Amino acid sequence: MRHIDALQDATPDALQEYPPRDDEVAASAHAAQLRNGFSALRFAPAIEAGFRDYNWQRAQRRIRIAIIVALAVVTIFSIKDVVAMPPEVWAWTAGIRMFIMVPAMLLGLYGLSHFERANSERAIVFACCACLYGLTAANAAGLLLNQPLPYEGLMVATFFIYFMLGLRLHLALPICLPLVPLYALLASGAGLSGETVLIQVLYLAITNTVGAIGLYSAEHSVRSGFLNAQLSRFRAEHDPLTLLHNRRALLDGLNRIWRMALRQRQSVAVMLIDVDHFKSYNDHYGHVAGDECLQKVADAIRDSLNRPLDLVGRYGGEEFMAVAYPVSAAGIVDLGHRVRAAVEDMGIPHQGRGEGAVVTISVGLTCAPPRPGLKPTRLIDLADKALYQAKQAGRNCVEVRGPEPAVVRALDEQSGTSRVVPAKPLRP
Repeated sequence: MRHIDALQDATPDALQEYPPRDDEVAASAHAAQLRNGFSALRFAPAIEAGFRDYNWQRAQRRIRIAIIVALAVVTIFSIKDVVAMPPEVWAWTAGIRMFIMVPAMLLGLYGLSHFERANSERAIVFACCACLYGLTAANAAGLLLNQPLPYEGLMVATFFIYFMLGLRLHLALPICLPLVPLYALLASGAGLSGETVLIQVLYLAITNTVGAIGLYSAEHSVRSGFLNAQLSRFRAEHDPLTLLHNRRALLDGLNRIWRMALRQRQSVAVMLIDVDHFKSYNDHYGHVAGDECLQKVADAIRDSLNRPLDLVGRYGGEEFMAVAYPVSAAGIVDLGHRVRAAVEDMGIPHQGRGEGAVVTISVGLTCAPPRPGLKPTRLIDLADKALYQAKQAGRNCVEVRGPEPAVVRALDEQSGTSRVVPAKPLRP
């Protein structure tokens, strides 16, 4: 049930009993999209939005370079027109390039740096249309003035839009495809023979076909890579059995929260949790049942620590770790008891401990505000010592170990049945 692919086939009752987390939902949606395919080059709306942001980020540098190259080419051809053509001709051809195409490309460059993605895409699409159809207008002017420009330039521009700008096919196709009938009308109106028009339009149509097929293949590959990357990232950061964060993600998250707490002058709590007598549970029920037990315990812990910045993961074996932020010294004991009670209240039978016994956990926790000389790994060490105390005290209890006397006093006042153990003084 907890495997991301299984979430797609889960029954409503199962989803109600084990509601998936947001990251599970996202991962299962990516897996389903990859399995079901995307021949229309469209994802489900939530995934599509993420892909467009991803694709835009990876394409920006490429687009910027392509526009700069296009600006240089247009400038060179404008100079060539001025040198090689009569004034009445280059006034149109060079004028269209310099006063329509160049400003549109400069707008596209500006949009890359100053507009959000949607508006920046619109600016690029506008620049492509202005350049492609501006070049078409320049060709038409040359034909009307008996100074025809090479129509192959339109083919080059079409390929440029399909392959150099990194646009999605759904953007590139509406830009380039109308060129074929439009050029047929303009060329016919300019007096070209029917045979010449037919040949040129045929080549433009072939250019669009090749460009569309090539871009479809390229975008399909990028989309597939995006889905696989998202799934790989999820699997790299999550435990495959419980789908909680794995040890590496926990340590990275603790360091990140520690830096945040240092800026905001808030305390961080670290909690280590161990399933009591889990070896005897495995011996009695078998490893498959043991895995199911760990999944249920993981869900109970996760549901007890569900604030936006709380972090829960599998630390190893039957041991879990949680990072709670922000917290106060007075509140973490209640937090520990809530987690402990959530597991016990599930009433998972544990006959390996005796008739009527249920699965329970031992909890060791600590809390401290960041300060010079105190590293986040120190909190893990203190929570581990507190967990050892909880096991020595008979299990199914919460033990707290504080790094500083002030924290210990605050914990002692709120500890209830928990025992608070002061840590040894920290060395500078």
